[in-house]
Amino acid sequence: MLTPGNSDKYYDIALKYAGEFDGTKVKGGIGFSRRDSGGVDRDDTFGSVAVKFRSGLNFAVAGGSRENSGDYTYVLAGYETQFLSVGMTSFAVDYYNGNDFGLAGRE
Repeated sequence: MLTPGNSDKYYDIALKYAGEFDGTKVKGGIGFSRRDSGGVDRDDTFGSVAVKFRSGLNFAVAGGSRENSGDYTYVLAGYETQFLSVGMTSFAVDYYNGNDFGLAGRE
């Protein structure tokens, strides 16, 4: 939400994909955003891809960066199966690493 008197300009573009091949589901996207605040640009670039195999094994990776201000990486590996008749059960291990978000020098 813009505050009263804010004249910043915002531009963004994104490409998304979703498909299925022989029971393997793939989703992904990449995007770019620019905020022009009085002639000072802030650029964000980000993307992700996720794959789920018919076996229940799944993986995801994501990353992004803000020009001169920080970056992050996210990785996930998981497994989904139906142990009980009440529904699916999922297990996952994930890792996130972020640098210089909020304040310079933070990890």
